[in-house]
Amino acid sequence: MEKGDRKRVVVWARDIGVEIGDDSLALLDAHITTLWEWNRRTNLTGVSSKEEAVEELLMDSLAAVPFFPHQGRYLDAGSGGGFPAIPVKVCRPALETHLVESVRKKVSFLREVIRITNLKGISVIHGRVEDLPMPLSLAGYDRVTARAVAKLPQAIVWCGPLVAEGGILLCFQGRDSEQGLAESQKAMEENGLFVETVFSYKLPGKAFERHLLVLRRSIR
Repeated sequence: MEKGDRKRVVVWARDIGVEIGDDSLALLDAHITTLWEWNRRTNLTGVSSKEEAVEELLMDSLAAVPFFPHQGRYLDAGSGGGFPAIPVKVCRPALETHLVESVRKKVSFLREVIRITNLKGISVIHGRVEDLPMPLSLAGYDRVTARAVAKLPQAIVWCGPLVAEGGILLCFQGRDSEQGLAESQKAMEENGLFVETVFSYKLPGKAFERHLLVLRRSIR
């Protein structure tokens, strides 16, 4: 990242309650740099510049960090280029983290990022979230993220059963989160989920708000 981008990341993160030190910033920088290098050879993501990657992927991912504990089990469904999972792991290093990705080249990229950053307690599962191995799915996760895995109702059907009782499913949405929620009521009820809060935010230079749906699983 350029010096200006690094400063914008730190300032924006601080505004949402996330402190990023120099060591963490270096790891986030390594993630973005590796993404850009790979993206020139193979299509990992649709962003057209490093600056866009910083804003649309990294900064957007950081919006989820305030809703994470410092310890626990975390699963990211359809990790793609590692967003939000890698930024979350950098900011919450003690989380036991699983990244689920079905595309082989993206799995290879994610494992390379983990190698370069030397992150511990993180692994990549090659497969689909709906086919997660039984021992992992039965244990349940304190946090599950769904950023671009599917439309909201389907994401809830796939990810809801993986959330431990009292845990949270975090779903990234664009401008119209109300319609998605209206279409997802049945899936939420079937999985014991309720809306704890909707975090609305704007990325730098963007005119419209994005929404992070924080769905809590009821304790029986």
